[in-house]
Amino acid sequence: MLNNGAHDSVGGIATAGLSIDIPGITAACGFRRVACAHSSEEIIHALDELAQNTIGPSLLEIRVDPGARNDLGRPKTSPRANKQVFMCQFA
Repeated sequence: MLNNGAHDSVGGIATAGLSIDIPGITAACGFRRVACAHSSEEIIHALDELAQNTIGPSLLEIRVDPGARNDLGRPKTSPRANKQVFMCQFA
């Protein structure tokens, strides 16, 4: 999961995402492997570690900086329309 500690889509409102132990919570919920990475080197190392045993659920939390590109587009379809397209793909 990508964790920037904010709801960037609604103005960058801070969340508790950076204050809680997401890997610890997922481990307590039964995930077999969990890790947290902050840099590209840590991501590579964590992915290598997680790939060693693929039995059961795994989680890699990647901490990223908040913010978005200035030219990042917004969705042009409604959530309801997205739901219909998604449901039709599996019908």
